Amino acid sequence: MPISEPTWAELPFLFKSAVVELLPYKNRCCLRKCSKSDQFLVDSTPNHLHDVAIHTCENYTVFTYSDSPDTVFTLKYFKNIGENDLKIEYSESPVLFVPGKNQKFIFKTSIHVENLASEADDVDFALDDFKLLLNRLNCKKSIINMIPNQYNPIAHPDRTIEFRQRLLDLMTSSFPKKSIKSKSLVIHWHQETQEIAEILQVFHTKTLKNLEFHDRNATWHMAPIIGTEQWKGARSVLLEHLSDVKIEELKDFNEIQMHVRDSGEQELWTVIQNFIRKNLHGSSFHFTYRQAEPNVDRILATFNVPPRDEPITARTRLRSVLGSRFIHTQRFQMPSTDLILVVMISEKEVMGTVCHVDQVNVEAKVERGLLR
Repeated sequence: MPISEPTWAELPFLFKSAVVELLPYKNRCCLRKCSKSDQFLVDSTPNHLHDVAIHTCENYTVFTYSDSPDTVFTLKYFKNIGENDLKIEYSESPVLFVPGKNQKFIFKTSIHVENLASEADDVDFALDDFKLLLNRLNCKKSIINMIPNQYNPIAHPDRTIEFRQRLLDLMTSSFPKKSIKSKSLVIHWHQETQEIAEILQVFHTKTLKNLEFHDRNATWHMAPIIGTEQWKGARSVLLEHLSDVKIEELKDFNEIQMHVRDSGEQELWTVIQNFIRKNLHGSSFHFTYRQAEPNVDRILATFNVPPRDEPITARTRLRSVLGSRFIHTQRFQMPSTDLILVVMISEKEVMGTVCHVDQVNVEAKVERGLLR
């Protein structure tokens, strides 16, 4: 008598979990609806994604996710309080749309759900689904966009502030500390650094290595953020705003991008010395001066080597154009003889990259600050 093959329900839990871990997120969601046991299975299995993002606009809430670097999945939720119907626009698109090379949308559809509670709005449904996506999340990049200003012209300020509070409540009440695994966290917020510190603490300290904070026209008091384990464990930081961060609070970062008010020559020299001591290929810093221009003569006076302008030789037209903005390029010897620190000064920037000696013209990050 032939032996019948086991059904899905009869397979060992660990085997099924290994299968679920390989499924695209959309397939996980479909499997989750099949039974209570499958729901438990999906909710117990790590969710590997390339990136996730969420933000709100005046008439809808949207979150996106990617299973790979190539395709982005977008869900837009439309529903006002007092209405009983919810509209969801779902689309699949290439991350990079190139006219004539690929299609703007791979797939696009609309879903209408009727007879829902009238007191709920689109934010409620978007946050419910976003909570499901964050469960057991393990991804490369998480983006939270919460800034109601001219850089997000379609955002509605009052709605954004309310959404920010509801998202903060969701993340801090629904997830234990250090439970979300993401290599990078990008936050577009507005000055409330204590709120950001609370969000940071939900992310796993050993996984989170790259931090980006955006609030271009603001000045942040950074003490609540700097006090978190997540800040102390990160190795790359981007601060697209002014702040009260001190140089010694950046000493453990291998990559620094930040806005500064004016020229602090001794602080800059301290950064240069720190990167020389680190002796780490690929490490870099970039300071954008927002008020006073960097004083080249005073900067050069702090160096322990004679000033010598040695600009890079660009190998592409783009790098040539970008490299032309630099007034002075100084090279510093490193403990490893095959490495060199290239420091470049322009009218509004000071930046440095630790390069291989024979690859300076390729590795020096002239694009930093302009093409990010």
